[in-house]
Parts: sequence; structure tokens; C-alpha cells
Amino acid sequence: DRGGNAYVTGYVSSAQDTFPVKVGPDLTYAGNGDAFVAKVRTDGLGLTYAGYIGGNNYDIARAIAVDKFGAAYVAGDSLGGVAPDPFPARVGPDLVYNGGLADAFVAKIAQSFGAWTALPDVRTSPSGPTGVLFGGQLFVFIRGSDNLIYARRFTGAAWTVWGVLPGGQQTLSEPAATVFNNQIHLFVRGPNNRIYLNRYSSAVWSGWTEVPGNAQTTSGPGAVVYNSQLHLFVRAGSGLIYQNRLNGGLWSGWIQVPGGQLPAGVPTPGVFQ
Repeated sequence: DRGGNAYVTGYVSSAQDTFPVKVGPDLTYAGNGDAFVAKVRTDGLGLTYAGYIGGNNYDIARAIAVDKFGAAYVAGDSLGGVAPDPFPARVGPDLVYNGGLADAFVAKIAQSFGAWTALPDVRTSPSGPTGVLFGGQLFVFIRGSDNLIYARRFTGAAWTVWGVLPGGQQTLSEPAATVFNNQIHLFVRGPNNRIYLNRYSSAVWSGWTEVPGNAQTTSGPGAVVYNSQLHLFVRAGSGLIYQNRLNGGLWSGWIQVPGGQLPAGVPTPGVFQ
């Protein structure tokens, strides 16, 4: 997938006491051969999840694909199963085994999340974090208790230590980050309630610059890339939402988004496809 994880699927006749089950989708072997699916970590040193798909008759997976969100899709064939371990049909496209030689099946395995664990070298933050994937690494940004912005990276094997971003910019809210034109674009709300940008490329930060337009905000910013443009959103003191678009190096200026007020909170943009 985009994060460098590998996905494996196939057939297994080993029970859970010898097969390395973890998280799911099913941690119990149903018998007579089950399909399995596993997600291998980026560093190759372990599994994010591994489990069975099938009932207590023969099941085998023959193909796998992964979407951009990390959900896996497994296709294969099955002889169904009977109680107490029938094939785990759910939602569709067909919930009934139709007999014959075998039925084809397709299963979606959602992106998996494990238990929460604190990042090494704990640093407290008065606001939420933000993160992006860039250059094959995970970048995480927080607002420190001194209102400076701190960053660290996960390289696939280990975390770097927290480091303050150059420039000394302080912020009154959580940062927002996105990747645009092969650069990380990091936005914060400054002490004067205006929005500032810092760009990262080739291991160098550009320094903080104010986003043009003189808009003031009472919330943190929200950023998303859509249709080859960077879209930046803020909530004004009036509660109205404003947008500024970056296209070809030029900002459009702040424009009110139709639809009324957002009484509280940070605008959170997203792309629907």
C-alpha cells in the first residue's frame, strides 16, 4: 500500500495454536482448510493483522487488492459451511451458499487499528496532533505547552526525537498539515489570529510566512488538496467559514463558504470520491 505495507492471502490448514493470528478478521480456525489474510508491517518485522476467512468447509483465497485507504479486498472460492461455523457472509453481494462445486466469495478487510500506545519520549500537548505521509515517512506535528510547534518522524523502524520547528512561530491552536506539490505544507494560527505557513522539502523548512489575505480566525486551520489545488479553511470570529486556495503558487484570497455559521470547532475538510 502507500505506506509500504505488504498484504498476503491464500489457504491454510493450521489451527490458531500454530498459525500467527493477530487482531483478525477471525482468530479461530473453522476446519477443513480456511482462507487467510495478513498485513505485513513496513519494516517486515511483524504483522499488523492476520486471520482466517471461512466456515467449516473448504475455503481458499486466490487474489487480493488494496485501496488507497488501506482496506484489503480478498477474492476466492468456498464450499460454505454449516452451524456452528458457517461461512461468515455479511452484507452481500449474496448471503446464501448456492451449492455446486463451489461459490466465489469476496471479502473486505477494513484498515486495522490496534490498542493505543504512547509515543516514545512523551511530550504533552494542549491541542490535537496532525500528521502526513511524506517521502515514505510518517511526520507528526503537535503544539507544545510553550505554544511552539514540534515535529517527529517515524521512519518505518523507529521514531526520531521531538524537535521544535525553525522560526519560533507560536500558535494558539493545533496545526494542520497536507502534502502539495511535493512539499509538506504546515499551517498554524498565530498569536495575532492570522494563518501562517511553513513548507518542508529536501529536509529543509522554508520558515513561517503569513498566508495572504489578512483574514483573522478564532480556530485552527483545516487543509486539504483537491483538484490540483490546496484548499485552506478557517472559522472567523463571526462563526462563518472562509476558504483560501493555493494554485500555481498564488493564493486566491479568503472567500466565505456558503451555508451559514459553525458555532465552534475547527473546520475539517475532506475529499469525497
